[in-house]
Amino acid sequence: MRSDRALIASGVAGIAAVAICCGLPLLVAALFATGLIAWLADFEWLLILPPLLCLGLIAHRLYRRRQARGSPHEHL
Repeated sequence: MRSDRALIASGVAGIAAVAICCGLPLLVAALFATGLIAWLADFEWLLILPPLLCLGLIAHRLYRRRQARGSPHEHL
């Protein structure tokens, strides 16, 4: 039962990551087409936050998994 929840959670996280990665360029293209891209120029730093957040969550999960298994350098 625990692995089912983990599988569902990773699926939802994957869907969110794909939606952000594919949706963000579409949003920028739509804003460019409508002439609202100048408004977005002041907030361009916001465009990098979702991918960085996703990478941070992946790194955190991998770190936690390594802690749970035990690091090979633990006994040095």
